Amino acid sequence: MFPFLLVVYGWFECLALVLLVLALLGIPWISSRVALIATLQCIGVGVLRSLPLAFEAHAVLGVILLALLVAWVFRVPAGRSLVAGVGAMALLVAVEFGVIAAVHPFFDPAMNPFIWLLTGLPQVFVLVTLAFAARKRGIVLFR
Repeated sequence: MFPFLLVVYGWFECLALVLLVLALLGIPWISSRVALIATLQCIGVGVLRSLPLAFEAHAVLGVILLALLVAWVFRVPAGRSLVAGVGAMALLVAVEFGVIAAVHPFFDPAMNPFIWLLTGLPQVFVLVTLAFAARKRGIVLFR
């Protein structure tokens, strides 16, 4: 059951990252393209996580993969999508550390898949909320 939760949660996390990157770039959300990028990102990060890489190297490579996918699918400069991807990942890491700091004194998410899923979902909700807020307020990194 745990790998299934990883894939399901991982796809939603990738979806949230894609939405935030597109919002920061001012690109309209086209559902088929967003789903394609989120799916390819989830598969790519899954493959990267299975490789014997240094600590958090898969996250760095995942950001690069996300930037390249956004650049390829939406035909935007890779440098701009990389900057937006780094910003989105920085927000994800900050929220993740906050959630872990709040939950870890009471539970060990690594030992219980259900708790792990519940601690991961707030990150997705926060990123999607930030993406909607950035999109609604017209907050973009490049004009």
